Amino acid sequence: MKELKQGRKSMFWSYKPLRNGAFEMVTKGAAQDHKGIYGSVATLALKAGGASCQKANLDGLKKFENLFLPQLPSAKSNFMDGNEQPVDFGPVQLVGGPHFSASDKNGKQAFVYLHPSASWSEEETEAFCELLTVTVESRHGGSARDVWFLDLRSGKRVPWNNSKKLVRRKCQRAAEFLVALQEANVVPDEAF
Repeated sequence: MKELKQGRKSMFWSYKPLRNGAFEMVTKGAAQDHKGIYGSVATLALKAGGASCQKANLDGLKKFENLFLPQLPSAKSNFMDGNEQPVDFGPVQLVGGPHFSASDKNGKQAFVYLHPSASWSEEETEAFCELLTVTVESRHGGSARDVWFLDLRSGKRVPWNNSKKLVRRKCQRAAEFLVALQEANVVPDEAF
């Protein structure tokens, strides 16, 4: 559990420049010159994790600009400031969620999650998309089809048109299991 938390924290800071740069691009629009955004992302990513972190952030931002920015003509809300309230999910609360929202080309609201990691399995991605759906439903009154999980390594949007009851149930059982372990003092409180 501690390894998972530390990995999440490291991923958060390592890719924060990319996420902020992507939102700034959507805010400015696809037709604008984004040189300044690339410069800022490069500087911040280098400070956050060195040359490899910088390269990963810039590669991800380039894929975002080329593949997804044309589909998101206007920004709506930035959820990366940390002021979002947790969402109840059975015995646990979900923290986090989409990085920002934007209008798609049809004027519909898209709740965007930028995923830079290449190490997630299909099962992990499905579970995460379902948990994103829970937060979008609870906080914003949206649905699964409003979730845009953008895989910046493959350059693909993971299609998530409907909530998947079986996946949600597995996530609920996993949450219940973790709480049971905590109550049995097998997992310390700070592990969550």
